[in-house]
Amino acid sequence: MMKQALWIWAAGAAVRLILAFGLGRVDTGWTEVQLIGRSLLERGEFADPYAIPTGPTSHTGPVYPAIQALIFAVAGYGVEAERLRIALTILLASLEYALMPWVASRLGLGTWVGAVAGWSGALVPLHYWGESMGVFENTLVALLLALTGWAGPLLTGEQRASLRRAAAMGAFAGIVLLVSPSVALSLAALAGVALWRGGVNPPGLCVAALCAALMLSPWLVRNRLVFGGWSFVRGELGLELNISNFDGASVDAEQNVGTEHFRRVHPFVSRKQCLRIREVGERQVYRERSEEALAWIGSHQAEFASLAARRWLRFWVPWSRYWWHRAGLAAVLLLAMAGWIAGGRAGIPLMLAPLGCSAAALLVHTSIRYSHPGWWALCLAAGAGAKWVRDKLISSP
Repeated sequence: MMKQALWIWAAGAAVRLILAFGLGRVDTGWTEVQLIGRSLLERGEFADPYAIPTGPTSHTGPVYPAIQALIFAVAGYGVEAERLRIALTILLASLEYALMPWVASRLGLGTWVGAVAGWSGALVPLHYWGESMGVFENTLVALLLALTGWAGPLLTGEQRASLRRAAAMGAFAGIVLLVSPSVALSLAALAGVALWRGGVNPPGLCVAALCAALMLSPWLVRNRLVFGGWSFVRGELGLELNISNFDGASVDAEQNVGTEHFRRVHPFVSRKQCLRIREVGERQVYRERSEEALAWIGSHQAEFASLAARRWLRFWVPWSRYWWHRAGLAAVLLLAMAGWIAGGRAGIPLMLAPLGCSAAALLVHTSIRYSHPGWWALCLAAGAGAKWVRDKLISSP
């Protein structure tokens, strides 16, 4: 299995490196993450994610900007840093597919399913833009979420976790949440499956939750002390609600960031909003954006319901300008739906992992990078669906 994993990793990396550096298929530039990384490197402060310096921030979790700061320390702020970030992200993305035979084995799906999922994902980069640029943390959190496959026998009820193992899983979950709290529902759902099937008992689950809380607590306390209020890892939900729900809003993040509304309310591009943050603080500005968004939702309930439904559907088949790309994503989803049923006891965990990620689309806009943290589970479920189709074809007269 190790030899196959190395070949899958190498093949996936080669395909993506050729696309990025051979064919120039790259997307460069800075976001809030890179600006915070620069602040960390130059002043040791988790601050200044916007158009002009605004002080301490809770815009992101602490892990990925720290990684970006390390990249800047090694490669500077120019094109070399961009190339290094993309190359490292491609290696991480390829590791997702290399892990699939192992995760499939842990879930009891068999080597064929893992091999099909791993090789298909590596050689056909349907999530290339969502997994290879590294501007945001989605590739890292996808890899970490895939590593929950370590708990496969607990999710299927074949083993029960000791208290020590439950503590380790809880600490790991805390680390994942510090990278991105958007997968909290996925982790909670997987923990619920393990409890339901006897993979962890109630005391073990309490130990896991306590260890997760201990991992999170320094950052949560930091935000409480700095901003005067509690927030779960990130504090900018009100801002995200605002730039996703307004007159003329799209379901796609890429289209919303090009609107006049975005330029008016988002401090990444609005100097006026940055000055407002300096005046009243980041938490107050986020609250103001949240109140505006909730007021719009309250007065446009039918439009919001339509947006939420369309965003949720778009999460599963992200938009692409190419019909063949959309067709490929739809085919993976259809096979995954078959795999949720045909995958036996692994089907429910493989459904709940991306389903938990999809909940955010009910509130805020989506894109392929928002979908990516659950992509590994869709690929494995699609592998199980492909096995079901193969078996049906073989058994048919």
